[in-house]
Amino acid sequence: MKHKTHLCYDSKTIINLKKIMKKKVTTIAIAAILMVAGTTMWSCKKTTTTTPATPAATTDTNTNSARDNQDAETNSNDVDQMGSEAIDNGNINANYRLASGVLSAMSGSVTITPNAANKTVSVTFASYVGLDGHLRSGTIMYDYSTSLAAAINYRDSGMVINITTPNNDYYVDSNKVQVNKTITNKGRITNGNLTWHVTSSLTITKVRNGGTIQWSAIRDNILLNTNAISYPTAATIVPAAFTSYSVTINWATAVVGVTGSATGTSADGVSFTSNISTMLVRNFNCSPSFIHTHFHPFVAGQVDFTPAGKTTRSINFGTGACDEIYTVSIGSWSATFTYVL
Repeated sequence: MKHKTHLCYDSKTIINLKKIMKKKVTTIAIAAILMVAGTTMWSCKKTTTTTPATPAATTDTNTNSARDNQDAETNSNDVDQMGSEAIDNGNINANYRLASGVLSAMSGSVTITPNAANKTVSVTFASYVGLDGHLRSGTIMYDYSTSLAAAINYRDSGMVINITTPNNDYYVDSNKVQVNKTITNKGRITNGNLTWHVTSSLTITKVRNGGTIQWSAIRDNILLNTNAISYPTAATIVPAAFTSYSVTINWATAVVGVTGSATGTSADGVSFTSNISTMLVRNFNCSPSFIHTHFHPFVAGQVDFTPAGKTTRSINFGTGACDEIYTVSIGSWSATFTYVL
């Protein structure tokens, strides 16, 4: 049985065919051969597939996990501050109570219960809105029973405070906040300034099924004006009143530096790490909000925050100006945000 062979002819082959056939074929025959060859060339033409250009990668501007980290940081710092005021002064007037401790009918209430024998202080909020603008409910327990015997104040070297939310009922702006942390006063070990070593573990369950933030951190908190010396980058700062161990820290004039690192998982399930690359500074003399006059944000420093599999986000709080803004940078992209109260 004969097999048909299909051949593809190029233009050179066609010219050679003309020479070979010369006078032995009629003009009509040559035309026929050329027509067949031409048809074959068309049917055997090489097919080229053009691959569409890969579209430019979408710019990574997702700051959700970075803002969750900041939310945890703020809640953690607030718990520290309330504890220091409650233990040293028996109240939390400086930043969380209403003016002069007066409660309005709509503000709810806060109860502070010290127990000198057990070395504990409990702080219980009942739908309480303080001057920082946040709504709080539930109980925070401060236990300093493992401190050195002579350490009875937050300012005392050797003071150790274990902080928990024992009833699992502490809420800030309707978000459930579970706290487990330890604060240890290490003394004046940072250029003569009081320093507290802090380990923290927070779980924040967001309202309306908004997800859960898991956050663990190791921090050093430094009272930058321990020795009544103004912090150099902000000339308007009033020195913290701490000239002897018989004087409590005047937190309303304090300037606190924060260093350290953290790990966790954001509300949308993304794991992350963060590192304070430039010391964060919280200035309690700074109240940039006309509405929430006891809101004291970070005013300086930078956190480098890295979600799993993504580019590092740099969160910069400036160089000391008293304002409510911070900048998030991701590669060449950056945007400015305002604290949400």
